[in-house]
Amino acid sequence: MSADDLENYETDLELGLYREYRDVVSLFSYVVETERRFYLANQVDLQV
Repeated sequence: MSADDLENYETDLELGLYREYRDVVSLFSYVVETERRFYLANQVDLQV
């Protein structure tokens, strides 16, 4: 696998993930980003 093939593969994966989020993001009220993950939620309980 060449570097270009790998780059194209990664780009395709990122585009697929973007499309999945774009299709469902309107169903959620909040976007929560942590150090490890990215969440979509309708309710957030913030505890400091």
